[in-house]
Amino acid sequence: VVLVDTGLNTKQYNAAYMTNNFDAGSKAAEEMLQLLRSTGLKETQNATVVMKVSSLKSQNMVERIEGANAYWQAKAPKAWKLESKALVDYGDKALSMELSQKAIQDIKDLKGFISCNNSSTVNAAEAIVASKRKDLALVGFDYAKETAALIANPDFKAVSIVQNQYDMGVESVKKAVELANGGQAEQLNVDTGISVVNNDNYKQYEANVAGRAK
Repeated sequence: VVLVDTGLNTKQYNAAYMTNNFDAGSKAAEEMLQLLRSTGLKETQNATVVMKVSSLKSQNMVERIEGANAYWQAKAPKAWKLESKALVDYGDKALSMELSQKAIQDIKDLKGFISCNNSSTVNAAEAIVASKRKDLALVGFDYAKETAALIANPDFKAVSIVQNQYDMGVESVKKAVELANGGQAEQLNVDTGISVVNNDNYKQYEANVAGRAK
C-alpha cells in the first residue's frame, strides 16, 4: 500500500509520498507575516488574519492549521491575531464565497486570509478581488487559475504554497512497482516538498510546469 498526497490515521501502509503538512502550514504563516510587513502594516497596529479550510476532518487540513498556529504564536507581533477557529466551507463554492465576504465585512481590522486548500483559496481570491481591498493579503495552497491571476496582479499581495504533485505521482508509482517486485521501502513517509509561488517567481514556476508537461 502506497499513499499519495493524503495521510491516514494508521501506520498500516508501506510508503507515503506527500507534503509535510505541518511544515507547509508553518510556511504559510511565515509568508503571511512577510506580506503584512510588505504592505507597511506596523507591528503595533491591530490586525486579524483568518484561516479557511474545506474540512476539519482532513488530516492534511488539521496539520496545516497546527503548523500555522505554532509559527504565528512564536513569531507574530502581539497586535497581529490569527483567528484560532478556521472558517469551514465543506468544499461548497457559494458557502466559501459567503464566508470570505462576511469576514471582509464584519472584521474591521481584517488584513488577510490563510486558505489551507485549493477551493478555499480560489474563493478567497475571488472575494478579495470583488472587494477591491488591496490591503488584504492572501496565502493559499495549490495553483488554480484564479489564484495565479491574483498572484500576477501587482496591485494585490498574494502567495501560494504549491505541492509537488508531479513528484508525488511519479515517485509513488516507482515505489509501488519496486515493492511489488519484492523490494523494501527505506522510508515510510517521504516529504515531496513545496514551492512558494509569488509575484517575483510565478513566470518561472509556470514555465517549469509547462516543461514537465511535455
